Amino acid sequence: MPFPLTFDATIYMPPVVPSEYSPRYCARVIAVMATGVGILSFAREIGVTKKVINKWAKEHPEFMEALDQATAARAAYWEDQLIACTKAGKPTTSAQWVLKNIDPDEYKDKTEVQSTNLNMNVNRDETRKSIEGKLANILTIEAPVAGE
Repeated sequence: MPFPLTFDATIYMPPVVPSEYSPRYCARVIAVMATGVGILSFAREIGVTKKVINKWAKEHPEFMEALDQATAARAAYWEDQLIACTKAGKPTTSAQWVLKNIDPDEYKDKTEVQSTNLNMNVNRDETRKSIEGKLANILTIEAPVAGE
């Protein structure tokens, strides 16, 4: 007999859902994310969706700044975890993965170099003819005779 799957929404949905932004959320989002969790955990805690969080960030510059600080606090938490695991000789894979996803520009395995001077539309035939012409010019230059 298969195990019956049930879902109790009261476990996941807080009873009070705030309908409006409050400046107190600035300090709260920093405190919540400083424990290493992401923005979705904060949204769940206060009973809103990520869409609402993004709307508040667009409408309230102080909240956008708080989100930036919260993301930095979250990264600091995971940096601390990475250092602690390294010192203890424990696996660091989880902390590395989180950091790479929190800020891919800061934490990545490789460095990419971009050049704006590359011409990717080079015609091979034109390039070959150009090289052959330059070689022909080099070969037709008379070398000075020794003693002259």
